Amino acid sequence: MGLRKNQRAISQILKKLENKSLVYRPQNPAGDNRTPLYLTEKGEILDAAHRKYDEVSFGESIDQVRLQFSEEEIDIAFNVLETWLNVRREVQQNRMKQKYTAKRKKLYRIKHIKIYCKFL
Repeated sequence: MGLRKNQRAISQILKKLENKSLVYRPQNPAGDNRTPLYLTEKGEILDAAHRKYDEVSFGESIDQVRLQFSEEEIDIAFNVLETWLNVRREVQQNRMKQKYTAKRKKLYRIKHIKIYCKFL
Protein backbone atom coordinates (compact mmCIF):
# COMPACT_ATOMS: atom_id res chain seq x y z
CA MET A 1 0.00 0.00 0.00
CA GLY A 2 2.83 2.42 0.83
CA LEU A 3 4.42 2.01 -2.57
CA ARG A 4 1.13 2.79 -4.33
CA LYS A 5 0.72 5.94 -2.24
CA ASN A 6 4.22 7.05 -3.21
CA GLN A 7 3.55 6.33 -6.88
CA ARG A 8 0.33 8.34 -6.74
CA ALA A 9 2.05 11.21 -4.97
CA ILE A 10 4.85 11.27 -7.54
CA SER A 11 2.33 11.17 -10.40
CA GLN A 12 0.44 14.11 -8.89
CA ILE A 13 3.64 16.12 -8.45
CA LEU A 14 4.70 15.38 -12.03
CA LYS A 15 1.29 16.47 -13.35
CA LYS A 16 1.61 19.76 -11.45
CA LEU A 17 5.09 20.31 -12.84
CA GLU A 18 3.84 19.53 -16.35
CA ASN A 19 0.87 21.90 -15.94
CA LYS A 20 3.30 24.64 -14.95
CA SER A 21 5.41 23.82 -18.05
CA LEU A 22 8.45 22.97 -15.96
CA VAL A 23 8.90 19.39 -17.22
CA TYR A 24 7.68 17.25 -20.07
CA ARG A 25 7.37 13.52 -20.56
CA PRO A 26 7.52 12.38 -24.17
CA GLN A 27 5.68 9.23 -25.17
CA ASN A 28 7.70 6.13 -24.49
CA PRO A 29 8.06 4.18 -27.76
CA ALA A 30 9.17 1.05 -25.88
CA GLY A 31 5.73 0.81 -24.30
CA ASP A 32 7.04 -0.12 -20.85
CA ASN A 33 6.41 1.76 -17.63
CA ARG A 34 9.61 3.79 -17.82
CA THR A 35 9.10 7.33 -18.99
CA PRO A 36 11.93 9.79 -19.53
CA LEU A 37 11.45 13.15 -17.84
CA TYR A 38 12.98 16.37 -19.15
CA LEU A 39 13.14 19.95 -17.95
CA THR A 40 11.61 22.55 -20.22
CA GLU A 41 13.41 25.85 -20.81
CA LYS A 42 11.28 27.34 -18.03
CA GLY A 43 12.21 24.40 -15.79
CA GLU A 44 15.91 24.86 -16.50
CA ILE A 45 15.69 28.55 -15.58
CA LEU A 46 13.92 27.71 -12.32
CA ASP A 47 16.44 24.94 -11.57
CA ALA A 48 19.38 27.29 -12.13
CA ALA A 49 17.80 29.96 -9.91
CA HIS A 50 17.13 27.42 -7.18
CA ARG A 51 20.69 26.09 -7.35
CA LYS A 52 22.06 29.63 -7.12
CA TYR A 53 19.82 30.36 -4.13
CA ASP A 54 20.98 27.16 -2.41
CA GLU A 55 24.60 28.05 -3.10
CA VAL A 56 24.24 31.52 -1.57
CA SER A 57 22.05 30.37 1.30
CA PHE A 58 24.33 27.45 2.17
CA GLY A 59 27.37 29.71 1.82
CA GLU A 60 25.94 32.17 4.35
CA SER A 61 25.08 29.36 6.76
CA ILE A 62 28.44 27.64 6.55
CA ASP A 63 30.21 30.98 7.02
CA GLN A 64 28.36 31.41 10.31
CA VAL A 65 29.30 27.87 11.35
CA ARG A 66 32.96 28.52 10.47
CA LEU A 67 32.99 31.40 12.95
CA GLN A 68 32.16 28.96 15.74
CA PHE A 69 33.94 25.73 14.75
CA SER A 70 37.21 24.65 13.19
CA GLU A 71 37.35 23.03 9.75
CA GLU A 72 38.22 19.74 11.44
CA GLU A 73 35.12 19.94 13.68
CA ILE A 74 32.93 20.78 10.68
CA ASP A 75 34.38 17.84 8.72
CA ILE A 76 33.67 15.51 11.64
CA ALA A 77 30.09 16.78 11.86
CA PHE A 78 29.51 16.24 8.14
CA ASN A 79 31.03 12.75 8.35
CA VAL A 80 28.72 11.87 11.23
CA LEU A 81 25.70 13.19 9.32
CA GLU A 82 26.67 11.33 6.15
CA THR A 83 27.16 8.10 8.09
CA TRP A 84 23.83 8.56 9.86
CA LEU A 85 22.03 9.10 6.54
CA ASN A 86 23.64 6.00 5.06
CA VAL A 87 22.63 3.93 8.10
CA ARG A 88 19.04 5.24 7.84
CA ARG A 89 18.92 4.31 4.15
CA GLU A 90 20.23 0.85 4.92
CA VAL A 91 17.71 0.34 7.72
CA GLN A 92 14.89 1.47 5.43
CA GLN A 93 16.03 -0.86 2.64
CA ASN A 94 16.18 -3.77 5.09
CA ARG A 95 12.66 -2.99 6.31
CA MET A 96 11.38 -2.95 2.74
CA LYS A 97 13.08 -6.29 2.04
CA GLN A 98 11.58 -7.79 5.20
CA LYS A 99 8.09 -6.57 4.27
CA TYR A 100 8.47 -7.92 0.74
CA THR A 101 9.72 -11.28 2.02
CA ALA A 102 6.91 -11.52 4.59
CA LYS A 103 4.33 -10.69 1.93
CA ARG A 104 5.73 -13.34 -0.42
CA LYS A 105 5.68 -15.94 2.35
CA LYS A 106 2.08 -15.07 3.18
CA LEU A 107 1.06 -15.32 -0.48
CA TYR A 108 2.90 -18.64 -0.75
CA ARG A 109 1.01 -20.01 2.28
CA ILE A 110 -2.33 -18.78 0.94
CA LYS A 111 -1.63 -20.36 -2.44
CA HIS A 112 -0.78 -23.70 -0.86
CA ILE A 113 -3.81 -23.59 1.43
CA LYS A 114 -6.02 -23.06 -1.62
CA ILE A 115 -4.36 -25.96 -3.41
CA TYR A 116 -4.77 -28.16 -0.32
CA CYS A 117 -8.44 -27.20 0.02
CA LYS A 118 -9.07 -28.20 -3.60
CA PHE A 119 -7.96 -31.72 -2.79
CA LEU A 120 -10.21 -32.07 0.27
